[in-house]
Amino acid sequence: MKWTHWRPIEEKCSHRNAAVYKIALLKSLESFEPIVIPRFLGEDKEGILTIGETTQMEKRRSQFKNATGHSAGILWFRLMQYTRLRQRFPDPVLAYCYSVVEDKGQAELLENRLIKEYVTNYGEAPPLNSSIPGRDNHEEWARLKG
Repeated sequence: MKWTHWRPIEEKCSHRNAAVYKIALLKSLESFEPIVIPRFLGEDKEGILTIGETTQMEKRRSQFKNATGHSAGILWFRLMQYTRLRQRFPDPVLAYCYSVVEDKGQAELLENRLIKEYVTNYGEAPPLNSSIPGRDNHEEWARLKG
């Protein structure tokens, strides 16, 4: 799997088709250094906020940024508006990267695998992911362990 370089969430994406993506919290745009996020089983040194899939990468980026039609984007907006998140991160920098896939089916499979790998490493889903796909499917978890 090949990932693009990190780009600011405000930067439009030239890819308009299927992809799997990650959105992260950074210290600054200049350094693209992630903010380490404490998790249940360790520290996420990549600062991953969400892992997702889409059939239209640019549209999905825009939905997250504008908190319209994207549950993780809406949750980010609500957290910034109604919690102490803005006090902790007064000028948050969000960035995204993505990996191109052939179609929605491949995107869903890859997203599921990436979220489960994250859960395996950190004991919980990324902060803005609302669910763990197939969390009750023992066989899928066993394949990850390998």
